[in-house]
Amino acid sequence: MTIKLAILLRAGLRHYTPSKKEGIWDAKVSIGIGAVDFISNEIITSDGEAFLYSGRKFDKMGSPKKQLEELMAKVGK
Repeated sequence: MTIKLAILLRAGLRHYTPSKKEGIWDAKVSIGIGAVDFISNEIITSDGEAFLYSGRKFDKMGSPKKQLEELMAKVGK
């Protein structure tokens, strides 16, 4: 269910971009799989493995430009 929601979110943003000439709307998504110890109305205070894993991966993603540069460096080698 979570993966389906992430795909629908990204597809919806890309589809409903008002002016594709100025850039396409998109979102970075990181899904953490693990236990949830506490759910709060504010995501920042929620806790558990799932939040920690997704947060760590999200932090490592960096900007889209950085990701593209890293990919191009790998392909070029």
